[in-house]
Amino acid sequence: MSKEKQESTQSKHQSLHTENEKLKSKIDELQTKLAQSLGLAREYKADMERMKARAKEVEMQKTVEIATKSVLEILPVIDNFELALAKVTDEATAKGFKLIHAQLQKIIEDMGAKQIENGTDFNPELHEAIATLPAPSKEQSGKIAHIAKNGYTMFGKVVRPAQVMVYGDDI
Repeated sequence: MSKEKQESTQSKHQSLHTENEKLKSKIDELQTKLAQSLGLAREYKADMERMKARAKEVEMQKTVEIATKSVLEILPVIDNFELALAKVTDEATAKGFKLIHAQLQKIIEDMGAKQIENGTDFNPELHEAIATLPAPSKEQSGKIAHIAKNGYTMFGKVVRPAQVMVYGDDI
């Protein structure tokens, strides 16, 4: 091979080697940018997931607030039905009142409200004492004598305590 061809081949080889190094450098640069872009994409995806979860939580809180407000508006109607039912002597009228009362109870139960199960012991977290009556015996002291209005919970929280009369020590 002649010296010119050899130099030309070497020059081409050197040129290809330089071009190869430039391409490797460009590949490394692009891989770095790709890794950065993938990292940003993961961050954005995580941010979107958090925003969706937060939006869902806020929506749920609003729904609970609306349901609670609605139940609190219906409770006086239920109270009035219970008062009226206690005074009704006609069996047919009482049956009609009971049906309407049951429908109203079903509506608020479907909204998440539950009537507080009133035991015999007064619990200040569930009950509001509206009156104290003399206890017939020591054992009766602190016990519920009468429930004036039923209490309700929604989603594990008391939305309206039961209004009760409690037996107390001799007054």
